Amino acid sequence: MVLGAGGTITELTSKTLGKLAETRISIVDFWASWCVPCRKLAPVFEEACAEVSAKRPGQIGFFRVNVEQESLLANTYDVLSIPAIIAFSGGKPLERFSGKPIREDLVRWIEKIAGNGQG
Repeated sequence: MVLGAGGTITELTSKTLGKLAETRISIVDFWASWCVPCRKLAPVFEEACAEVSAKRPGQIGFFRVNVEQESLLANTYDVLSIPAIIAFSGGKPLERFSGKPIREDLVRWIEKIAGNGQG
């Protein structure tokens, strides 16, 4: 678990998958330790999560899935390349983030998902 200013990012496993349904919107980062782009994205993801959590405390769940340890979850959500960030509503995938891992773009995307009343 990573603690950020105003928010927490929880490591998600097949045993804790039900946590996705505990918040209206969940944002999940699929990653692996050997993946250089994943390591570059990690601080950007943490900063974006902290910023959004400060604006919307308790409204959005933030998670990470280590695809090396949870290949079944990666397969379940058709994660074919990493890093991959997927927004969920009620435990069901809504949309994938695409583009360069820039904090401002990621924050805008999360805010758009949350603001559209998805779920």
